[in-house]
Amino acid sequence: MTRIAIIGAGNVGGALYRSLKDDVGEDALVVCDVHEALLAKLGARHALRDADAAMRLADAVIVAVKPQQFATLAGSIKAPLEDKLVVTVMAGVTLAKVAEALRARAVVRCMPNLGAQIGRGATAWIAAPACTPAQVETARRIFRATGIELEVREEALLDAFTALGGTGPAYFFYLAELLAENAVAMGFGVEQSRLLAREVLAASARLLETGERSAADWRLAVTTPGGTTAAAMQAFGEHRFAEAFRAGLEAPRQRSQALRRGLRAARGGRRPGLRRARSPRPAPSRRSRRRPATRASRPGPPCGSRSRRRPGPGTSPGARRARRASPPAARRPCR
Repeated sequence: MTRIAIIGAGNVGGALYRSLKDDVGEDALVVCDVHEALLAKLGARHALRDADAAMRLADAVIVAVKPQQFATLAGSIKAPLEDKLVVTVMAGVTLAKVAEALRARAVVRCMPNLGAQIGRGATAWIAAPACTPAQVETARRIFRATGIELEVREEALLDAFTALGGTGPAYFFYLAELLAENAVAMGFGVEQSRLLAREVLAASARLLETGERSAADWRLAVTTPGGTTAAAMQAFGEHRFAEAFRAGLEAPRQRSQALRRGLRAARGGRRPGLRRARSPRPAPSRRSRRRPATRASRPGPPCGSRSRRRPGPGTSPGARRARRASPPAARRPCR
């Protein structure tokens, strides 16, 4: 019997444990996490806080920690992993990086999604060439315990799957959120709006799940020419809904690529395509709120210089000749 160690008891690790428990049994599983609260919540029969010790007890290892925690984890591992299957669930951490950090050869990288929590997940994965057929089948069995599995031949396709399958549930929930918000705006109560959004989407998903029709065919089935659904589709087209959705899919794919390549965006830098918001200017203090100088207190031109003021009243040629004819006034000394 293959014994599996799951490193990380968070959302992904916990979902894998619950799915595998029904498939291989509790005695075949060892769960490890540094947080006792997560281990207690999971209720695993075999639970450890030492990742190195957990890996020594297993034939296959699932690394389900956050990418930024992987370096610390790898530095604490001394167990020999050359002949063990290592399955990783970390965005942006490539097969080569895992193999080098853990000194492992049989590495499988996967990307599951939220549906794994209820056994209806979708997992895309790729195996390193060093994996044996038996190890590949073990990995496939692990993924099938949580739902469907899709093996890819290029690691870059995991970036695309992240945008489609990994982030996909958020799109569905966002649509439900918008339906409920607009129902409230149209006059329905909050609870009524939530119920309406949930049932409309859930029923539509069940119809699509039957496989009788494609998504496009179901949409056309409820779209009568000149009707209300046709008006909605026309409005979506005029506001370029498809283009906005496509841009939303491309953003997580590029983000996943940046994480994989170790670019500046992976280190918390500025995201491409987003402008940095300007911070508002601080309000001036009372002392800085000075009133404009009066005419008597305004500084005049420097001593000895000519004023550049525009001609005003009393500056006609006749007025200038009258001033020249009068006795000169005492000049004010420069201060």
